[in-house]
Amino acid sequence: MTKVLLVQSYWGKNKWGFPKGKLENEEPHQCAIREVKEETGFDISEYIVTSASVASQAGLPLRSPPRPSPPPELISPLPRTPRKRPRTPGRLSKAKRLQLRELFGSDSSEERKLPTYGAIILNEDVTKVLLVQSYWGKNKWGFPKGKLDCRKEPYQYAVREVREETGFDITKYIKINEYIESTINDKIIRLYIIICDLSLDTKFKPQTREEIMDIRWFDVSTLPTTIHDATAYGNTGSGPAAFSMVVPFVE
Repeated sequence: MTKVLLVQSYWGKNKWGFPKGKLENEEPHQCAIREVKEETGFDISEYIVTSASVASQAGLPLRSPPRPSPPPELISPLPRTPRKRPRTPGRLSKAKRLQLRELFGSDSSEERKLPTYGAIILNEDVTKVLLVQSYWGKNKWGFPKGKLDCRKEPYQYAVREVREETGFDITKYIKINEYIESTINDKIIRLYIIICDLSLDTKFKPQTREEIMDIRWFDVSTLPTTIHDATAYGNTGSGPAAFSMVVPFVE
């Protein structure tokens, strides 16, 4: 035996496996025949019956016999690679928590109230605005921004966050005293106003993995001014709720 037939499911995250399925009021071998036929189109009826008959006549179990163990001198333990526990989206690392304790003396309630810095990026004639869509934001659009987590000036942190989320460096465009600041749910959000000569055809490349799903220019005039603005569906292709983090900064 040199080859084995495997199937790949649409729902199995690109994993391969044997053709199989759950029992449905039938004998196990009938279920196996049905499932293989459904998944591959191949009828194994004559093969499965023959194999069962031979095994039954010989008084052997249908399972394959266990493989013999190799001699002890040929066994060498595989090197163990430490497994990293996947980080929960939005949860700070241990290093970040230590930084928060140093900054604020705690890392729970203060973490939720940390100020957020980012930018409102507009094209040269101020008709387009750049928004980002996060993987974790339930398809919501917002300005590129992030929470403070180190000792930096607000404008420096805004530059870093915009670079991480879009790949665009706003250093030469940012003006320290030109920003809009609002307090939402007891949290300060400061967005620096960036007017730049960036081409609308620019291909943005986020520097972080699995954080930003899409980056797009929107017409400023079509953005909803309230979360009940029904015209948003026709103007932007998304409902007003998708712009809930944008609305407080739109006049």
